[in-house]
This record gives sequence, structure tokens and C-alpha cells, in this order.
Amino acid sequence: MKRHGGRASSDPEKWQQYIKAIRDPARLNAMCEDYRTSITIDLDHDRQDRATSAKRSQEVVQEICQFFNRS
Repeated sequence: MKRHGGRASSDPEKWQQYIKAIRDPARLNAMCEDYRTSITIDLDHDRQDRATSAKRSQEVVQEICQFFNRS
């Protein structure tokens, strides 16, 4: 079973930008810190949100999607 799209699923220019970014030690460190955060404080915040039945509005979700789909 294939678990990821591989390089072919991504825009070649974006793939090259990613490769360039991970070769920069400061950017690679920032990526690692972002991943680390996602399993610590972000996870805690998500649990708190679920515990208090907090819901994110559709507008916020749309804004996030638009942000990450920018070129």
C-alpha cells in the first residue's frame, strides 16, 4: 500500500524549493521545531478544545486552507 504521493504528486518547482529549504540548517531546524510543537503544545491545545467542545468556524477553516494553498 502506497502511503504518500511521492515526488510526482507535487509541482516540480515547489519540490525544488522544499529541497533547497531543508538544506538550510536554520530552516531545517525551524521545520523540526514546528513538528515538535505539533505533538506537544498544539496537541494539548487540541485536547483542551475538544474537552470544552470548542468548534472552529467554517470561515477560519477556509482561511487556513486558502493560506496553505497559496503559491
